[in-house]
Amino acid sequence: MKKVLVLLIVALSFSFVGKAQTGFVGGGLTLFFSDGLLYMSTIHGGYEFNDKIAVMAMGGIVAIGQDRYSHVNGSVGTYFRYTTWHNNVIYLDLKPAIEIAFTDYISVADIAVVPSLRFRCSTHWEVFSDIGAFGVRYMEGDWMPRIGISSVTAVMGVNYRF
Repeated sequence: MKKVLVLLIVALSFSFVGKAQTGFVGGGLTLFFSDGLLYMSTIHGGYEFNDKIAVMAMGGIVAIGQDRYSHVNGSVGTYFRYTTWHNNVIYLDLKPAIEIAFTDYISVADIAVVPSLRFRCSTHWEVFSDIGAFGVRYMEGDWMPRIGISSVTAVMGVNYRF
């Protein structure tokens, strides 16, 4: 009886998840303005549960483009990706995200929803661009809004799906 129950639970979990699951790795380049021009190079990895839902973790290197603060720092974040629409080539995603950046002179925490556009080039390769962000940023002891493309100027990246 226990074996039948375990088999039933496993079958139900696969039917809930739907299509085949897959992992992915990738990277991106972010250019944004926050008290000066900042460059962020990231690597990320994640797991797609089905064609709608994925989770990922990100780590990055932030380079600040101001002369008085020219140095390199770190960034970490987690994402939940929900695909609102796709036609198996173009994907429109919403990515609720939590990111933390550490610098010598300032620490920044972001909580936001990031709209994203993905283009699946082949079975394994995807190119994506984040369109903006809607949420809040905690910086220097103060909360401020992150609204639209003014909060993230340009994000381009690539994913490799296993």
